[in-house]
Amino acid sequence: EFRRVLFRSKYKIVGNVVNPENVILPRINVERSTVEIAGVTLTEGADISTGAKVFMHDCRTAHISTYVNSTCYAENIKVLAGSDVFARADYFSVLELYAVDIPTSVSFSGSFAAATAGARVEFDDQPTGTATGKRYKVTGNGFIETYGGGASFLPGSVAGTTATGGQYV
Repeated sequence: EFRRVLFRSKYKIVGNVVNPENVILPRINVERSTVEIAGVTLTEGADISTGAKVFMHDCRTAHISTYVNSTCYAENIKVLAGSDVFARADYFSVLELYAVDIPTSVSFSGSFAAATAGARVEFDDQPTGTATGKRYKVTGNGFIETYGGGASFLPGSVAGTTATGGQYV
């Protein structure tokens, strides 16, 4: 299990992009860095975080999150368990996601994606699979980019919401 391992730099974590189920990533915490992640499987208790302080979510809050001016690029992600939120960006951070797969239906009690306080979550292609719960929640001038994918682009059984300047495009 990774704890506070990486600090202020650029990192690339490459698992197995052909068979991401062969690489189980339990937890990684990164401070003030840029992280590129490819070919990994997230299981219950998994977390990938970047930010200005250390996170230990154990999937009660988010599978992938960015915080305070951090950036995370993640691709070939298999989501095998639910949590409060799958992807969350806070405080002027950026989270870019590619090739997200949900092989069996999972539940998100908050929303599949969330952005707040000027942060941005980008989905460069449509996630595959199904989920229950709210599709997205965007507040405080946060931004979720689906490149015109529409209201049902993200998985979920409940419509998404925007408030206080949040945008979903």
